[in-house]
Amino acid sequence: MTEVWTARLHREWALCALAAAGSRFVPVPLVDDVIKERALRIAVARTWRAHGLPDRPDVVDVLCDDTHGFWHEVGGYAARLPVAVVTFPVRKPVRIVTAARGVGRDAAQVLLLARAVDRCLRAGWFRAGDDVELRHQARLVREAHDRTVSTADLRVVEHGLRTALHHVGGWREQSADLARRLTRRPRAGGAVPDAGEELAEPVPAGIEQGAREVEAALERPDVAGVLAALDARFDTALRELSAGAAAAR
Repeated sequence: MTEVWTARLHREWALCALAAAGSRFVPVPLVDDVIKERALRIAVARTWRAHGLPDRPDVVDVLCDDTHGFWHEVGGYAARLPVAVVTFPVRKPVRIVTAARGVGRDAAQVLLLARAVDRCLRAGWFRAGDDVELRHQARLVREAHDRTVSTADLRVVEHGLRTALHHVGGWREQSADLARRLTRRPRAGGAVPDAGEELAEPVPAGIEQGAREVEAALERPDVAGVLAALDARFDTALRELSAGAAAAR
């Protein structure tokens, strides 16, 4: 992948991370959860395509831990809507009050999974043509990611992202608008457009600045050190899971 593609991909990760963080400020029941999942899916799907692979929505579903597809999940949310409406007056203020810490976590969830998938693609994963094998590899990658993140101390990463956004004027309002655009239905056939296109370029100035700050935060020495440690732990988990799966076959 060329440096131009890498820079473009990192920007798209940042945009998706901002949309996920901005979902906390969308005043509609359940839409915040839908937006976060959509942002995650776009980040992973764009990472997949950036490596020159044909679109594989089924494999992206597994990587995003969504084996039924995104709009199936929307239907599931709709079925729970009455309960969500009743609890929303309590639930939403809590999310907004805790947003000072939560936005870093929401953004990190998108960035960490996208990075893990990117590293696997760079290492030669997902080159098999067999559908069953591709989905098997996707399950291993997702399980290794979950194992790594669930036992990691991510406070430095989350704090770095929160600090990056703290001085970006108007990012909350603009990211909430950015987030709402992610509820649009994907193109026919499952093709995933560029994140910028999906988010209706040009994005607002505050979002552009926020994206640059997010990218810069990942380069901070303290954050980069944590990411390097996470990468090493992920690689170990993936090797162990792969060996276990091979022995079980």
